[in-house]
Amino acid sequence: MTTSPPHPAGYRIFFRSPREARPAGTHTPILRGNAADLPTREHAGVVALILLAVLPFFGQSFHYMHQWPAPYFLSKAWPLLTLPLAIGGLASKRLPATGIMLVMFAYTVGLTPMLSMIHFGNGLDDALATTVKVLPFSYYFSLSFILLLLRPSPAAIARCMLGFGAATFVIMLLVWVLAPSEWYMPLEEQSKFLMYEIERGYRIYMPMFFGMLFLFYLARRFADRPGWISAVLIGVLFVLLVTIYKQRMAILSGFVIVVWGALPQRLRRVALSLGLLATAIAFLALVQTLEPLLGRAGESLGGSLSTRVRSFESAINYIGDSATNWLFGLGAVTRLSRVTLEDILGSANFYLADLGWLGIVFEYGLVGALLISAVYGMAFLITYRTASATGTPFAKALNDYILFMILASPIYPLVFVPGEMATVLAVSVYIAAYAQPEIRTFSGIARRMDAPSGSA
Repeated sequence: MTTSPPHPAGYRIFFRSPREARPAGTHTPILRGNAADLPTREHAGVVALILLAVLPFFGQSFHYMHQWPAPYFLSKAWPLLTLPLAIGGLASKRLPATGIMLVMFAYTVGLTPMLSMIHFGNGLDDALATTVKVLPFSYYFSLSFILLLLRPSPAAIARCMLGFGAATFVIMLLVWVLAPSEWYMPLEEQSKFLMYEIERGYRIYMPMFFGMLFLFYLARRFADRPGWISAVLIGVLFVLLVTIYKQRMAILSGFVIVVWGALPQRLRRVALSLGLLATAIAFLALVQTLEPLLGRAGESLGGSLSTRVRSFESAINYIGDSATNWLFGLGAVTRLSRVTLEDILGSANFYLADLGWLGIVFEYGLVGALLISAVYGMAFLITYRTASATGTPFAKALNDYILFMILASPIYPLVFVPGEMATVLAVSVYIAAYAQPEIRTFSGIARRMDAPSGSA
């Protein structure tokens, strides 16, 4: 019986050339090497602790929680701290979607800062500071490299991420019950966690990356094995989202994804057709909406809509009629720039990210928006293939999360928390390689994965 040739423990098999000659009938798996390469039982606990420590930062859970200085600043520095790992993942040249990622990085980190210097008079330091929001795209490479080094099982990764998701809702409920009203702040500058608004009242702005992923997992598990426990849990979680979290677009997008995931396969085409029809009708209604109707909607939904509409108009006027501005964007500004957000949008407390796709076009242009869309489209395709090949509720939930981000992108742009997409993609790619050891390179996942036996 022929056995695979020995290879060094650790990550060196990750860099082994796929063209390297091997004896007939043998292969060197990308993840399943010799038994010594995989975590032993006594090391599994250490691997789990490492995952628990790093996954919240890769998922940008604290990226906007400035009231917690330690994790907040660590989250901001995380792209630089993990840069050596990202270089290690990139150097392998085996991750799918590497090409489009590099082109997108070259555009957003190379060209866009120069445009901001031209249009807004930013200094080099200010111009480079505006690239912070897109640096978490690099988590795809750094987390992939970490997963390769640790070699956790897909079940171990799922336990960590879903455990965080369940804990998100438990903590949200406990804080809602125990926190006194004096802790809630009316301004985001004071708190991005416990908030009070006139139109929405008291609410808790929880980091919901893991929470939404847990919700999508429950929906997929219900679709595979219908049961009252999953149904009740899904209902309870939505009650918590509506009464405590109160982020309208996120809840609506999450509801669409849950319904899609829980529906039987035969009903999905009907639901998709109805959804596309409803979207077309809504778009036409939006185009034909008159000023008085917008005013009444603004009163019913609170000040956020009216502020968003005014900022939308200001951004369009600022871009002007220049085709170059629309194609390549104007770049971004910081609080210390000569031109501030108040000059551009008429509000110092409103951000380009709050404008959805228009904010992306303003900063990166239509070319940049197309590149960022291509990255997310590739992420959706890869996670879909992994979900179809493995058939597990967790893999399907990962694919659902990419779709969730795309659905919510009119309000929460795709550069708001790109680390979430990068984390989901890295985990999905790892799961696919782990499940199919005959694929020697990560890039082979996109090309050589067997035809799906069932739809995700």
